[in-house]
Amino acid sequence: MILTTNKKPIKVIFKIIEKMIIFLISFLLALTFLEIVLRISPANFPIGKPWQNSGYYTLDSNRIYRIKANQQTSKSAISDKDGFRFNPSHKKVGSNQQRIAMVGDSFTYGHGVLHHQTYPFFLEKKLNSLGYDIWVDNAGVPGYGPDQEFVYLKEEIIPKIRPDFIIWNLSLNDEFDSNEACLFRKHRDTYYQLSGRLNSLYFTQYYPPLLPKIIRESKLLSFLLSLFPERYTLGCTQNKKISGEEFAEKLNFLLNEVKVLLSSSNAQLLVTIIPDKHILSGAQEYEHRQNRKKILTATIQQADVPFFDFNTPVANFIFSCNQNGVNRVLGVAADNAASELFFEEKEFYSPHLNQLGNEVAAEVLSKEVEKLLN
Repeated sequence: MILTTNKKPIKVIFKIIEKMIIFLISFLLALTFLEIVLRISPANFPIGKPWQNSGYYTLDSNRIYRIKANQQTSKSAISDKDGFRFNPSHKKVGSNQQRIAMVGDSFTYGHGVLHHQTYPFFLEKKLNSLGYDIWVDNAGVPGYGPDQEFVYLKEEIIPKIRPDFIIWNLSLNDEFDSNEACLFRKHRDTYYQLSGRLNSLYFTQYYPPLLPKIIRESKLLSFLLSLFPERYTLGCTQNKKISGEEFAEKLNFLLNEVKVLLSSSNAQLLVTIIPDKHILSGAQEYEHRQNRKKILTATIQQADVPFFDFNTPVANFIFSCNQNGVNRVLGVAADNAASELFFEEKEFYSPHLNQLGNEVAAEVLSKEVEKLLN
């Protein structure tokens, strides 16, 4: 008896392989065609903002990114050994010297001004002129939100720097930053920390360098990466605008967690709301910012932590200098006095303080800090 082999299954397998090869070749040809089209196109697809690609920052798996220690990439981008903004006037910490860590975003860091024109710098200068022995660390990081600032406090500043005082500067933009750079997700009745690796800013800059050079340098990859939102944390960022109540609930949790962290140390906490041009101008079209400030104020007060709102004393300072419709200190019409403290910036919804604004902010803050020191 002669055995015969059924060749039909083999033919089916070869047919499947043939189709897979044709699909793969077609796919590669399509990618090649797209690459050629994109290279011919004048469009560019930069990944990340220029400041993120400056070399001054590095990725951080917990905080998404951070300032590198001992870096200088421009006159306004100089860091010290702790990754804080450089302060040339710092003197060696003595046994009686008290250390203040100021935490916040670009307003604290001093966007648009040099290191000796920020309000952490002016605060140190003012307090030392009054006879105190103070060292102020500028721990502001541009683009940070409350989630990142809390992680910074928990993992770096409180356990490693161990300051005597912490000034946590919050802004009216934090509602958005806390969503886009979300690191704490609510599950049932509490919040859980997520990895910074889940944020689009992290993985669009971390993974491409690991790819083969031919893929890494392709314009198609740049195009695909440009489709990702600048900041979006998987499993945490909401596609819709978060409500004021949702933000308030998370912020309340973070503030109470800081209180717990500080309970085992002698450090004191002061939470502030930074000056806001739109609030100080009193324009009706920015009434929604007044509502946002009310929510922020109520949340801080509910957490029962020492609180200071820059906007009221700054407004009082401006008003006290007004005379006959002119601000005698700033030399401008009284109605425009608040604008003289801020830059004219189109790229930011909330303009940053200029040098004069930082001096005024430090002046009013120094009076509040003196209460803590005494």
